[in-house]
Amino acid sequence: MAGKVDGWDWRFSNPHGKFWIVNLKAGATSHADVPVAWDVDWKAGKPPSIVIHFEREADGRAALTRDSLLIGLARKDIVRGEVRARVLQGVYVVRPIRESSAPPRGNAKITIEAEVVERKTA
Repeated sequence: MAGKVDGWDWRFSNPHGKFWIVNLKAGATSHADVPVAWDVDWKAGKPPSIVIHFEREADGRAALTRDSLLIGLARKDIVRGEVRARVLQGVYVVRPIRESSAPPRGNAKITIEAEVVERKTA
């Protein structure tokens, strides 16, 4: 699945198994293996927050050490028990806060909570 949002050309990929990753490109700028977070994990507030699930624990732990992280936000559709995403709704810069106290879902090894900093346009 591919498309365009916020000036970015995007393409979903799945290099590690069942978790969603998106590759972004705008002109000479590109970002590979950007984690996808789900609209159902978005929490309204000032600022809004989001929960991000990582299949590989090392990726989640590395995200926690960063000042900011780029994510794609997608609508989560469940069809016949499978998670599907048809549309990337936006690209955001988030600030990782902590490992989530909620147990990871599905095949996730680690779940982190992040504060939404801004919507990122190309």
